[in-house]
Amino acid sequence: MSRDFSYGFEVVVRELQHLSEELAQTVAGRIREAGNGLRTVATESVRGDLRGAHTISGIDIDTGASVSVDRRAVLSVPLVGSDGRLIGVHFPREPKEITRMARWAWMRDRTSDREFYLLKPKLEEAGYAPTSTFDDPRPAPWTDPIYIQAHGGTIFNVLVGPDSENPAWRILRVTNARFSRKVGSDDVFLQAVDEARSEHALLLPCATAAGPAARTIADHLHNEVGVSLTVHGFTGNTLDKMRVDESGGTSRFGVYEVRDAAGTPIDPVKSYPPG
Repeated sequence: MSRDFSYGFEVVVRELQHLSEELAQTVAGRIREAGNGLRTVATESVRGDLRGAHTISGIDIDTGASVSVDRRAVLSVPLVGSDGRLIGVHFPREPKEITRMARWAWMRDRTSDREFYLLKPKLEEAGYAPTSTFDDPRPAPWTDPIYIQAHGGTIFNVLVGPDSENPAWRILRVTNARFSRKVGSDDVFLQAVDEARSEHALLLPCATAAGPAARTIADHLHNEVGVSLTVHGFTGNTLDKMRVDESGGTSRFGVYEVRDAAGTPIDPVKSYPPG
């Protein structure tokens, strides 16, 4: 299946211009870099590729084939606040997600910097499906974290640019161990680490702390990359929300409550400090 995202990316860049011309141009540059195919690499990178040091392997979700690509071909874009500060990295699965998460990060009152919402689905009278409301804020064990957003939990989906053999964009399904190596080598993430205002990183994807993903990512960042941030992950599925108003807007982030076999609520957040 061919994925021609060219029009979708054009729409993304136009929409981001309403937030910030600088952000729009930065994202356009990231798309071009991932979409160039990386047909030539330095000698050191070629040698590294032979050892797998500069590649990422995964399953093409359209063909089921196992493929290995240059890690730099995985699209990552910056998450930026309304003050222009880099606050994290986003690994989108499709173009429209870029705009949505960019707007969420841009809201002036980004409540997830200090709290999260515990979501408990409720079935309203005459309702056809449960609804979730952001009415149960909980104080977070972090402040001003670096955000890492992606699609996944144990397995992650990433968007990979074309190369000389595959002229279309592809979605790869990768293990949490391979995803952790991508995060640890990503230049947007590493720049955010250098500019961090706190000693915290927050994984926004669903249920990364319900299995091994959050710990795997934390262990890699701590032991292999030398990042000394406490990494936090959620045990349940997650949901973001935003409201635009004259004050600059508000964004929220919630996690669905999870209970064990005995019906006891599980801690919604798990934290992995260095050391």
